[in-house]
Amino acid sequence: MECRYAWSHLDFKKGGYSPCFRFKNYPGYWDNSGSDKLPSEVINNKDFQTVREQLRNNQWPKGCIDCKTQEEAGMSSYRTRSLDNAHDYSAIDYDSNTIVIKDLQLKMSRACNYNCRHCDSASNSSFEKLGRQFPEIENELKSKYEFSHISPAGDRKIIIPTDEVMEDLYENVFSTVEELEFSGGEPFYQIEMYKVLQRLVDHPKIDTKQIRLVYNSNMSQLTHKGYSVKKLFPHFKGVYITVSMDGTGKLFEYFRHGGDWNNVINNIKEIAPYVKQFLFVVTTSSYQAFYMNEIYKDLQELRASLPDTQVQIRATFVHWPKALDIVNLEEETKTKIMQTLEINDFTKEFAIRMTSTDNEIEPCFKGLVKTQDLLYDRSCEEMAPKIYEYLCS
Repeated sequence: MECRYAWSHLDFKKGGYSPCFRFKNYPGYWDNSGSDKLPSEVINNKDFQTVREQLRNNQWPKGCIDCKTQEEAGMSSYRTRSLDNAHDYSAIDYDSNTIVIKDLQLKMSRACNYNCRHCDSASNSSFEKLGRQFPEIENELKSKYEFSHISPAGDRKIIIPTDEVMEDLYENVFSTVEELEFSGGEPFYQIEMYKVLQRLVDHPKIDTKQIRLVYNSNMSQLTHKGYSVKKLFPHFKGVYITVSMDGTGKLFEYFRHGGDWNNVINNIKEIAPYVKQFLFVVTTSSYQAFYMNEIYKDLQELRASLPDTQVQIRATFVHWPKALDIVNLEEETKTKIMQTLEINDFTKEFAIRMTSTDNEIEPCFKGLVKTQDLLYDRSCEEMAPKIYEYLCS
């Protein structure tokens, strides 16, 4: 088996590093690849080389359980999708155990200007403030739904590179990097991201025309504290933006608290001349399950309004907390949704997940909706009437 991530990527994980962002650092299995070391020192250590050797021998490394599960269910995986874009890289030698880092994902801060209903404090520091304001709701989410939505992040926080790590990247890694991805938090809301781009542009040993920029963004803004992405992007080989949609229109604003649908659309159209490809991703939970047809229609219309830019549309799925997983809706609800679902490239994996997996827990989505509506003082009755109808059934 080949995997672009295992042969080109370094990911920053709790306590250390791993081959990809979905890789599981199970205790006693993966020694975190030297959490006290620098990126350039770990990429070819024993752990990383063993993963490549196992994949080459068609064996699933224990840490690759997510892709194994997806592929055994007949779905595409992070591994298979990584190969779809492999042609964008210089040649990858899958017969070798030693590599150079071509692919990095950096999370420079937990700062974000949205409060989305499926996210939590590990990726967004503002949720902790909500938890302090509403301690009873924080406790209910944690104890009843096993959802650390607004609980203190503690050691679950996303890994932000230290100054020492960043210096190692500038001096020993960025010169071989072909793809640099920023996520977070919201990268366009973080001054640190803009400063990294500016330093790369100014660095005498780094050719930014060899680096593709990749973003996972809510597209809420294009400038921050005097910086503008439109001024920085032309210095790089190309820009690819994954836009977290998670709904359209009123559903978008209901689910992504703080979001403004029209503002996002305007920003997408404004930045489109600087972008080679948009990927509109709908992170699909039980909230989105009631609106898959409408979401696809709206995103198709948005794609049609961007004729000079490549646009892809894809659904991904929430598996945690289980109260948000579509498989744990009531069986009669899933049947009703499937009766009107239009099957297409966007919804086909949604249909597989809805119909091929039994409930893992007792359905409890209704209670979670009511709790989150109370937390955000925003009712589904007006903004997501299909969900309100479901609550009343």
